[in-house]
Amino acid sequence: MDVVRCRPLRNQEGVLVEVFAPLEGAASTEFSRLVRDLVYGTARWIVLDVASCPSLDSRAIAALLLAQQICARRDGRVVLLHPTGGVLALLGALGLSDRFVMTSDEAEAFALVGHEGASVDLRKR
Repeated sequence: MDVVRCRPLRNQEGVLVEVFAPLEGAASTEFSRLVRDLVYGTARWIVLDVASCPSLDSRAIAALLLAQQICARRDGRVVLLHPTGGVLALLGALGLSDRFVMTSDEAEAFALVGHEGASVDLRKR
């Protein structure tokens, strides 16, 4: 099974990224490459579903910060969907909680990035 899966939103400026494991070590490297490809491509909006991601390492955090910075330059943003306790605690401890929009509500996440929803049903994992 993939650690990270990427699916386009209804327009080509947004993407849903689902994470299925801790973003540490090799998984973090894979995630960082994906994020770089997205933001150096055309992604303006990234909804990052971290419901199944209990933790992040420094490489994953750096990738998130890069994504947020580049998306913001394009008048977009990164939205963390379903952040877990571990992710919330780490971002809080690092003083990064205010750098990201976070929500546990899928409809709100997609509304925040200007979309009514993903091109796929999120309940089908």
